[in-house]
Amino acid sequence: MPPSSAITVDTTGDALSNTPGPFVEAPEYLGGFWVNHVADEATALE
Repeated sequence: MPPSSAITVDTTGDALSNTPGPFVEAPEYLGGFWVNHVADEATALE
């Protein structure tokens, strides 16, 4: 899938945050990724 289909999941705050796209809004960013093998997108976001 192209990067535009990515969803960024942020768990660093008090609540889980899902942002469409592979980018976060921050002055600095340390990247990394996880590969999750799940049945569908809804399960992954859960």
